Amino acid sequence: MREARYTLTERDAVDATKLFYRRQMFGRSKPMVFLIVVIIAAVTVLVGLGEADRVLDNSLLQILISVIILVVIVIAIFYLFFVAPMARKNYRQTKLLHGEVEISWTPEAITFAGDWGSTIIAWGDYHKWAENERLFVLFQSDALFNILRKDALGPEASLEIRQLLERASVKKA
Repeated sequence: MREARYTLTERDAVDATKLFYRRQMFGRSKPMVFLIVVIIAAVTVLVGLGEADRVLDNSLLQILISVIILVVIVIAIFYLFFVAPMARKNYRQTKLLHGEVEISWTPEAITFAGDWGSTIIAWGDYHKWAENERLFVLFQSDALFNILRKDALGPEASLEIRQLLERASVKKA
């Protein structure tokens, strides 16, 4: 059994929430991706059919391009200006995140323990997982996730966690 201890920081919460929203907005079969693809496909088909001149005269292409730009701007504004403040606020409100977390794992499961209690989660019970240079985010569902700090794990344990998730057929987000 391998073990690690760490305390989550506000930055960890922000990074994990960004990974979460990136997955929610741009993961497979997501509405934003579908909308953008449909609009781009429509513009491509119109241009490919040589209808661009007629469409431009009717301003339809300009409207489609404006919608694409608007969607991209709305997503960027949400991601840049709302995700991080929301994550910081949630971190400050959730006192359970402020204490030390002790994790241990075996080839079958991972255990999280803290002042709030403990839980054991089989690797195969995770829905998906994501990572950045600092964290693993293990999704129990589309709305619930666990955070693992790579600096507490070290490179060897990080590789082992990744392999255990892959062996359990947990999809990477």
